Amino acid sequence: MKQRNHFFEIRESSRIFEVWAPDDKEATHVARFKKWAASKSHVGLRRILRTVPGEPWPVLVEEANYLTAARDGAEKNRASEELKRQAAAGAPERMTKRKAAEDAAYALRVEQMRVEREVRRKKLEPLDDRLGRSPLLPTLPRYDPETCEWI
Repeated sequence: MKQRNHFFEIRESSRIFEVWAPDDKEATHVARFKKWAASKSHVGLRRILRTVPGEPWPVLVEEANYLTAARDGAEKNRASEELKRQAAAGAPERMTKRKAAEDAAYALRVEQMRVEREVRRKKLEPLDDRLGRSPLLPTLPRYDPETCEWI
């Protein structure tokens, strides 16, 4: 049968050892030799606290690495959530600015394309007049038989 672990507090003078172990004997051994727990389900030492005269609560001296890592991870997550919240708060203004910039760039591109089309039409009109034909598709290139080039 699998033995269940329990939480023990081992007190030595002014120090308190928080231990996760199957029995009191194992807890005392873990506290005496400072065998730290690798994770929350492993047998071992969780934290070492020290009582200070005049203070209502014990002061943390050391704690297991997995507890420190979990706290650091939680702080990083909290910070990233705060950054996301701040970024989301300014999103509507940024989107309107971006949309306005895209609309202005699109209007500029449309105007440039219109000017280019007009320049090309003025360039091709003399060729069509000289050859006596009307273009079926004005955007297609035309062959000039005199200069042997596509315009």
